[in-house]
Amino acid sequence: MANADKNKTCALGIAVALTICVVAAALFEYRKIAYDPTVNLLLPQGGAEWIKFPAPVNLQSRSKVDYFILFRRRFAVNESPAEAFLYVRALKGANVRVDGRVVLAPSENPDDWKKTRRADIRPLLTPGTHEMVIMVMNRDGPPAALAYCKEIGLFTGLPGQGREWEASEDGLNWSAAAPVTEIIPPEVARQFPRADEALLSRIKYLAPIFAVVFIITLLFSTGHQPAWAKRFAPGPGSVMWALLLAWAILGINDAIKIPYHVGFDSVYHLQYIRYVAERLKLPLPNEGWQMFQAPLYYMISAGFYLIFLKLFDAATIYKGLRFLPILCGAMQVALSYRALKLVFPRRGDLQALGAIIAGLIPMSLYSSQVVGNEPLAGLLTAAVIVTGIFLVRSEGPVRRLHIALIGVLLGLTLLSKMTAFLLLPPLFFLLLYVFYRGNGTARRAASGIVAVFLIGFVVSGWYYIRNWVELGRPFIGGWSPGRNFDWWQDPGYRTIGQFIGFGQCLIRPVYSGVYGVWDALYSTFWLDGFLSSVIVYGSRPPWNYNFMIGGAWLALVPSLGIILGFFRALGRPLASLKDGLLFADLFLAVYLAGIVSLYLALPIYSTGKASYTLGLIPCYALLAASGFDLMMRHPLLRATVYALISCWAVSAYAAFFAL
Repeated sequence: MANADKNKTCALGIAVALTICVVAAALFEYRKIAYDPTVNLLLPQGGAEWIKFPAPVNLQSRSKVDYFILFRRRFAVNESPAEAFLYVRALKGANVRVDGRVVLAPSENPDDWKKTRRADIRPLLTPGTHEMVIMVMNRDGPPAALAYCKEIGLFTGLPGQGREWEASEDGLNWSAAAPVTEIIPPEVARQFPRADEALLSRIKYLAPIFAVVFIITLLFSTGHQPAWAKRFAPGPGSVMWALLLAWAILGINDAIKIPYHVGFDSVYHLQYIRYVAERLKLPLPNEGWQMFQAPLYYMISAGFYLIFLKLFDAATIYKGLRFLPILCGAMQVALSYRALKLVFPRRGDLQALGAIIAGLIPMSLYSSQVVGNEPLAGLLTAAVIVTGIFLVRSEGPVRRLHIALIGVLLGLTLLSKMTAFLLLPPLFFLLLYVFYRGNGTARRAASGIVAVFLIGFVVSGWYYIRNWVELGRPFIGGWSPGRNFDWWQDPGYRTIGQFIGFGQCLIRPVYSGVYGVWDALYSTFWLDGFLSSVIVYGSRPPWNYNFMIGGAWLALVPSLGIILGFFRALGRPLASLKDGLLFADLFLAVYLAGIVSLYLALPIYSTGKASYTLGLIPCYALLAASGFDLMMRHPLLRATVYALISCWAVSAYAAFFAL
């Protein structure tokens, strides 16, 4: 009884601490949105909307150079108003003229763009026709403007009036200005079939699979299966080994067939590997496009590179370097299966279903087939999480060996990718629970947490200290100033619609991520929505696109399982605290919050990548299994879930089996 009370106290303490952290984070984000000039969030104001030059989304990365757009509006004044104040905001510098006369000159400080500027234009508004021209300059995004004068009914973007504003790049050719909420997709996105068309084209393969699995599952669920069938039914362990075999076959096939250029910045990852191998030292973050990345993957790959260099030609070496990402992806399947056995020890069906989800999540399938650091970082992140769940599920005090193990794993993870710093908050609360439950004390919990984090710092801290000494800051991202790589991508700003909109990924999933964060995450989680960074149709990866794109609809079933599992854990917090599912929720929530925060701070379409959560595959598998448990309470529902998951699994695997 005492232990139960202590668990409740511990749970309450964690809940209070989490609430404080969430409130603090929300206040920080609000302050950033309101005052930080680097956060390009464009909100309506005064009844006006922001407008821009109408152009399709440009998928290229672009250098930061001064880019000018002119906006103009002709309007009539019947009689001079008693007063007329024009309010203007611009992304980012603006010169405003009425009938050729300057009423607002550009601000001397470009960081003032978030401040609304006001001009008294009443003296210029004589009866007759007038012309207002707003020239906007921006160097790290598209110029955009917001203006309104209520006294004369002039508003940018006002329905019925917004198209009366015109935009021009040269002052000679004018087009109707577009609201910043309007997204014109890139041409490459239109060259792929719609998701419904793609799915219908694969029905001839998927319908028989659905029928066979549905009938067999229904027979097993009702106890009418033949005696011999039960003997040959695969167990969860067999499913896991079958998935690993499938990974091996996929890896061999794709290593041979995937072209050199496919993969997010794969050429630059290879450049990093060659630098380490040839110079036997680590580059500074400003020495190459991807050289800001933490070094562990490149150090390991450089060793393989030196071995391969003595045996193979350059093309074979590149294919050989894909071995490590493939191995990391496959090992995630085994780790996820281990987590499923810990949380659902008596539920072989949930273990099998969770393993299928973990083994065939498309973001892992396509990320692991090319050179890059994400799969290793994902594997190490998953290892930290599964070790943490093991500690949650274990009884008795935590052994020193386990403290050392999770500390070393944490350090290696931090040495593999900076995204791993998102592990620290949820890991802190997991360790707090593990050390404090039962007969633990606050002092014991504090000493255990400090020990884990200290070991992690000893393993990885040298790299971040080196950055601090050499470049003045420990954490350097690809967008950080001072790297000599000043660039931006569309859209260059954020709107509320980019955070609340969803659905394009179910219509035309390829590059649907340009519409908003949730379309981006869904399309890069359940398919290769950004084509592994390829932006030219003729150079697209050799995927089976009808299977891949049609899978956007099939993926709604495992998505529902994950969502149900997430909220189920929240609905039974004490039980979920003990079995580890609440911590799976916590890891996922922190990573999603981190992605959304980065998406806000770095307004480019490619920040919305689900692969940042590659290390959370065990969490996805656990939550999906828990959600499926709710979905399979009736034999018919159980048969339907099994049949749909089988169709999804076949489709996902076939999608990334390169042609």
